[in-house]
Amino acid sequence: KQWYQRRVRGSLELIVERCARSKGFSPLPPGRPHLNAAEVLRRVFELVASGFVVDGPGLNDPCEKVPVDVLAHLTRQEREDLTASAQYALRLMIFNQLYKILGIPKPTPAKQNQLPPSVML
Repeated sequence: KQWYQRRVRGSLELIVERCARSKGFSPLPPGRPHLNAAEVLRRVFELVASGFVVDGPGLNDPCEKVPVDVLAHLTRQEREDLTASAQYALRLMIFNQLYKILGIPKPTPAKQNQLPPSVML
């Protein structure tokens, strides 16, 4: 399981890095919503969680000149496991627990200027 998690985390890091560096992911024309890296990551999880890798048309490697399905070597069980993992990751994102997906410590909340309890508004 740890091997699988490292592999998925590495893949996600590549996707986020690619999004951050690519001109293709720069702000879209006016009138279209701009997606930050977290929103792009969520969309990827939504696609995988939908079952796309289980019964979908495959996923071609954009770096290869000839079409190469990067999912072709996965068994059906591995594809279902990947789908379930994406569904779980999507739930974590929805509940603001992205740190668990990235394998980093839970961020501490930023301290806000709070009024003393005796001050009522």
